[in-house]
Amino acid sequence: MLVESLVVFNLLLELPICYIQIKELHELGSISFESLSCKNCGCLEKLKLTACNELKELVVDGNESDLKKLHLWDLKNLNYIKFNGVEPKSYFQKLRKLYIAKCHKLKNLPWILRLPALVTLKIKQCEILEEFVCRRDGEIQQVSECYPTFPMLEILSIVSLPNLLSISNDPLIFPCLSNLIVEDCRELSRLPFGPHIITSKFRRLDCEEGWWNRLTWDDGHNDIRSYIATKINFKEAGSSQPSSSSRSPVLTSPIPRIHPMDGIQSFLELSINKPALALE
Repeated sequence: MLVESLVVFNLLLELPICYIQIKELHELGSISFESLSCKNCGCLEKLKLTACNELKELVVDGNESDLKKLHLWDLKNLNYIKFNGVEPKSYFQKLRKLYIAKCHKLKNLPWILRLPALVTLKIKQCEILEEFVCRRDGEIQQVSECYPTFPMLEILSIVSLPNLLSISNDPLIFPCLSNLIVEDCRELSRLPFGPHIITSKFRRLDCEEGWWNRLTWDDGHNDIRSYIATKINFKEAGSSQPSSSSRSPVLTSPIPRIHPMDGIQSFLELSINKPALALE
């Protein structure tokens, strides 16, 4: 089905759709999550927003989502993700994979700390991203044993974030984290780990040796530093390959957890491209 106008596009979004890709639709300045799936059938499981140059705002609203994968890629002017009458942890209660890349106007991502089902988080090439937790807006959460952040997160990858200063000022709880990848984050000087990391499932840190040597540690955290040092796999700066000079043991990458829904073919796939829309 060929669609050549935003009017028809808006009508199609009332269908019970499992997968939507919106690509190079430059007329869009704002997108409301409530408009992306049939209001009486919350079946949208995968959403990709790619190269929508005029998109400035995402409004998260409506009923609780069944979304499991969210990709935000090359949204050059996206500077605001607004939660309208909903809490991130309840709205995205099923979200398992989150990828954010080339969103050059995003400065912080406080809402990602509250996603209860998130397994994989990858953030790459966001030039002005400074922190995950927005301190000036009072978003920072005081972390305690009764408030575990990232309860299901297994893989955290942060790559080419030249202005990232902080993940969190306070230690975060990662009960399931097995793999941390840090590349080209030269301003990041601390890891958000507390003593809990020693008894967690943490298996591997992929990073550059120069960055590791510049990290600062709080007093009394030498045991944390020593423990993480045994998990390091050094990489050459700007390379995805391990450094040949690394003296740290190279561990086998963890096998990702496969969710049963990941293997089910969606009964309907929708790809939205300007100027045409194909519906199969």
